[in-house]
Amino acid sequence: MKIAELVRVSGVTRSTIHHYMNVGLLPRPRVAGPKLHWFGAEHLTRLREIHALRGRGWALSRIRAHLARAPAKKVHGAIRERRGGMHRRILEHATALFAERGYDGVRLSELARELGIGKATLYRHFPSKQALFVDCVERVRFTLIPKEAREALERRSTMEEQGVLRARAVLEHFDAYRTLTHLLGSLAHGKDVELAEKARNQLHEMVTNAEPLIRRAIREGRVRPIHSELLAYMLWGALIGAGEWLARGGEFTLDRVLGEYVEFISSGFSSSPPRATRKEKSV
Repeated sequence: MKIAELVRVSGVTRSTIHHYMNVGLLPRPRVAGPKLHWFGAEHLTRLREIHALRGRGWALSRIRAHLARAPAKKVHGAIRERRGGMHRRILEHATALFAERGYDGVRLSELARELGIGKATLYRHFPSKQALFVDCVERVRFTLIPKEAREALERRSTMEEQGVLRARAVLEHFDAYRTLTHLLGSLAHGKDVELAEKARNQLHEMVTNAEPLIRRAIREGRVRPIHSELLAYMLWGALIGAGEWLARGGEFTLDRVLGEYVEFISSGFSSSPPRATRKEKSV
């Protein structure tokens, strides 16, 4: 994800993120171009850890010393070691294939052949197709939404407009988002501890992508004071359910389903008191 997305997901300001990197609390992003820096799940996890420690009154110097001693140091070291040219090539090519063909349409043997490498080389970087997919999820999500749609989302200032555009993006690419949700959920409970942790982080990041928007709605009094993270999961479940019904061949158009979803969310979580039923009015 780009820094703008990290700001939205984490709720941490851009200047604070840069400050944390400058003082050594946050690892540097992967540089994919002159003005394109990629942040990953490890950055979001670290920001949440820093936030929790700051909430306990810890100074930044104490947090830095704590993080330096923590086991996560090995994880970040491994991440830095994997940033070689071949690892990057595999990720970039696999991301394009997953976005184009879906998970089931990608075979590691074909991927290796297209990259001009042996399967043994591929497996040295990624032990399984599932592990490769989890590492590609973040980029796949970014690839699914056209640049024009992302720019349109960023230009929208009202909560309603942003919420509708986010929901539309999921419904328009529902097959891909359904695969992401189901596969990550399955891997998150697998026996491979490291892969399960990655899958949980990726799934959590995808589901809570709208959490900053929810917190804003609560602050503005548009939504009842509900735990924002829990509400993000509830909204995601409702959206996936709407998409399943649409994919099943329901008689409604995508726009009609989107409208019903927005109406359901608006009436269910609005801070305004519920409308009286006909029976209540007659009493």
